[in-house]
Amino acid sequence: MSGAEIPSFWPKRLQGYREKLLELAVLGLVTALVSRLYGRWAEQAISQPWQALWFLLPLGAAGVIVCRFLAGRSNLRLRGPFLLFLAIYVCFFTVAATADFLDWSRELTVFSRPAPRNWLTPVSLGDWRYRLVRKQPLVPDDIVVVTVEPLGARRPEDGRLEMVRLIKMASAAKAVAFDFYLEGELEIDPLLCQVIEQSEVPVFIGYRFSRLRGSIVREPLPRSVQACLEEERLGHLAGFRDVDRVVRFVPLYFGNDPSRPSLSLRAARVVGADVAVPQDGLLRFVEPARPVPVVPYKELFEDARARAILTDRLVVVGEDSPGEWFETPFGPKLGAVIHAETVHSLRSAHFIRNNPWWLGFLTTLLFCYLLTGYAARGAGAKKLLAFCAAASGLVVAVSALAARFGPEWFDVVYPLSATWLLLGLLLAFRRARVRPRSLGSVA
Repeated sequence: MSGAEIPSFWPKRLQGYREKLLELAVLGLVTALVSRLYGRWAEQAISQPWQALWFLLPLGAAGVIVCRFLAGRSNLRLRGPFLLFLAIYVCFFTVAATADFLDWSRELTVFSRPAPRNWLTPVSLGDWRYRLVRKQPLVPDDIVVVTVEPLGARRPEDGRLEMVRLIKMASAAKAVAFDFYLEGELEIDPLLCQVIEQSEVPVFIGYRFSRLRGSIVREPLPRSVQACLEEERLGHLAGFRDVDRVVRFVPLYFGNDPSRPSLSLRAARVVGADVAVPQDGLLRFVEPARPVPVVPYKELFEDARARAILTDRLVVVGEDSPGEWFETPFGPKLGAVIHAETVHSLRSAHFIRNNPWWLGFLTTLLFCYLLTGYAARGAGAKKLLAFCAAASGLVVAVSALAARFGPEWFDVVYPLSATWLLLGLLLAFRRARVRPRSLGSVA
């Protein structure tokens, strides 16, 4: 190579890079716009992740049609048809990620109601990040959980009498939140209403719901307590159990209605001046560095000195029964403890936030574009595998750092699924392209 040829080499190389960057930018802008519009349409029309199928199937069909057209081509080039396929492919995974499609279903429950099992979805594969999340202490340390015996194992009157006694015991508390609802009209209800109305401490009680023709409907309180339990004293007790029966999210609003907050959000707003709420209304709570203290009601009833623990604290009251223990990413917990930890996460603004959708989109687009371009340049299967392995390691590392220092949830499932599936499609296309030539040479 002569000295005159050297300067002309770099401008051509830079020109090629500039064209690729421009191509990637145009592809990204168009795909992002389509993905966002399509994803918003899907979000408004679905109530369960699996219902995203109605939006993913047309995208999948379009991708298959383009893929069938590409199967007849003699070579793999990152041009028109392949760019169209890549745009459809990335849009498919972006919409799936927006709808949390792989979660398949989220069953709304009052924690004690079972959720359906479905082992086809890898919901639990991301729980390793919970071990990396930094935990904060209870500041101020003003939450306590009081447990009572199962209400179903006693007379209803006994449960109401315990409520009366607890409200009186907690006369110096910040607030009292009962993690159960009232059933039936009882003779003791006028006394309960009198104690609630005379108490200087805010008292909150949960309400139940039922399913009517596929819709979730709130059930009214017994008439005997409606006069003293106005709307401001009520909070829903619903939670989300994922398909593996693990509680990861607490919906802060009943039916996405901000006027119907959860019991924990009601309590948090009373005992905390500023409460941070996630934009989608789904709280991915984080347990505190030290467990919330749990005291049995029987101990408070028998020992007046033990009641000092209620002073100047938020008191969350709930059952201690096998049906009230739930699996969480932090281990098994009582429903009342989950509510208490939800209050802690809200007051401290220390909960796991989802990364914006465009981060997952850019990650998927970049890896798929580079992988396709690498394959178009003739990279072998081993090099393509090495690229996917390196991309996977990078995504997992970023996700771990986000969980540790956010805490934020950088989803690894959809970018990695898109990358590895695309690798299989590219290798299959290459084999389909090589096979006819091999047969011709044998003939």
